Amino acid sequence: MTAVWRVPLAIPLAIALGALASHLLFGSLHKPDGVLSQPIAVVTAWGWSGVAAWSIYAATMLVAGAAYWLAIVRSRQLSLAVILSASALACCAAFAFRFSFSSDVYIYAAYGALSATSHSPYVYLTFPPAQLVDAYWTHAIGFEWPSLPACPYGPEFIGILRAVVVATHFDLAHTLLAQRIMSISAFIAALALTAYVIPERGRLLAAVIGLNPVVISTVADGHYDALVFLVIALAALVSFRRPEIGGLLAGFSTLLKATGALAALALAYAIGSRRFAAWAGVAIAAAIGVQWVATQLAGGYQKAAPTHLVTTDSDVIALCIRGFIALGLVARTIYNARKGDRAATLAAAALTIWALYPNDYPWYGLWLLPLAAFTLERREGPVLLVLTFTITLRYLSDAYGFAPAGTWLETIALVIPLAAFSRKPLAT
Repeated sequence: MTAVWRVPLAIPLAIALGALASHLLFGSLHKPDGVLSQPIAVVTAWGWSGVAAWSIYAATMLVAGAAYWLAIVRSRQLSLAVILSASALACCAAFAFRFSFSSDVYIYAAYGALSATSHSPYVYLTFPPAQLVDAYWTHAIGFEWPSLPACPYGPEFIGILRAVVVATHFDLAHTLLAQRIMSISAFIAALALTAYVIPERGRLLAAVIGLNPVVISTVADGHYDALVFLVIALAALVSFRRPEIGGLLAGFSTLLKATGALAALALAYAIGSRRFAAWAGVAIAAAIGVQWVATQLAGGYQKAAPTHLVTTDSDVIALCIRGFIALGLVARTIYNARKGDRAATLAAAALTIWALYPNDYPWYGLWLLPLAAFTLERREGPVLLVLTFTITLRYLSDAYGFAPAGTWLETIALVIPLAAFSRKPLAT
């Protein structure tokens, strides 16, 4: 028993060693001109150096993943304080990586700056000729996003971004730093709330969600799914006494990101409260209305010319494979629903959505983990856990700079975990 607490602490240690390796090898990697002048180095189109950088990241995730699995198995022997501490340390270790594989934190800053300077974030821009704040902002954002898509996020998140940009006095490096700290803080707070909501499974939930090294890396990169997750966790806590208020909270998370609507509906199904479901539906509808009004007041939603996800015959084959997989997962969802197993139904439904969604990235794995924690004793849980790791393959096409490979990498990342359906469920 004395040594059990060391298991979760092996996760931040493994990530810290990976971060150290990223610093030691960064200088030997051939990078595009301009990377070193960026506040955060993002691995995009680095060729074989990008593959090498991804290999460092992937190896780190595998080693930390082994400790993660042990932590899940022994979660009932761990205290919540140890799990939360290990999660916070792991976030700090991931924060220390010399490079990132996602430039989304830059686009968040851009939307906040547009709003703070009284410009519409719902307009498609290209750099140049578009200008943003000053020459440094324009160059830095344009380097990562030569074409800035019209903002797809909710007005509440735009308001948060505007406040961050203003509070940091339009200092881009500090803006990015503040966003990453905010994401990590929200993640740890959501973990504590989630464990408190369902105390009989709290430590297992905290371990499955809070110690997943891949999701931790996306949180440290500044992805704000953690903020939405915090609102959903708070809604779940409130719903036990005031389901109507909990439903409103969950539904209004849509004002942060559209993912909140799916999470709210899933929570309504899991709770099984009609009042919660009704008020969540009202809040989602209201949030959509607010989003429409905010967009119209800003001059309307002006997106770029549509892009085609299917560009080659190879893409068609990959998408057909995913379509057939989705059909099988729909059948599994219906089977679980007829058995009355709500957790397994939601897990299979999440896999179905994942198979159909055309742009799966690791940060969406956060939403798979609560479902995995409730289905480890069934077939779906291990599949969800493995998927959160295999989806790191999606970074590989961006790191090398060959976008057409992304469709197949997402397909491979989906197919590999499905083998876990043939294994016996995990006893926890």
